[in-house]
Amino acid sequence: MGGLIKELDGVWNVQVNTGLRYVAEARIIHYLGYQPASRHNAYFNTLPFLLADEKMLREVRQQGDITEKVGEMIERPKRAFRNSYILGDDCPAYSLLFSNHMRILKYIYVRHRKMYLWAEKIYRKAFRRFFGRS
Repeated sequence: MGGLIKELDGVWNVQVNTGLRYVAEARIIHYLGYQPASRHNAYFNTLPFLLADEKMLREVRQQGDITEKVGEMIERPKRAFRNSYILGDDCPAYSLLFSNHMRILKYIYVRHRKMYLWAEKIYRKAFRRFFGRS
């Protein structure tokens, strides 16, 4: 097409889980097609953007209109984030967080909380024994 079609700058396609470097200048912030009612999201997704929260959607549905809180987030979307940690994609913790190991661990945490807490106690004791701290 003779250069008619070209890729837009990252500020026009900010995805909150991977586009942090573009948030300050963002023109469009995507919610990543998050489906709060999906039974799998409890295990696979933890998104930092507050408007992706199922509770917000329920409040809007119950009120039949945009709530004051949601309205504020729409007015200032760059401030509508949960308290979050930033991990570079070259950090080992990043690889672990997006691994199948973590998906299974999240599943156990959500569906079998007692088993998760029991295992956590064992790991805490082992960590203290091998590394001398908790």
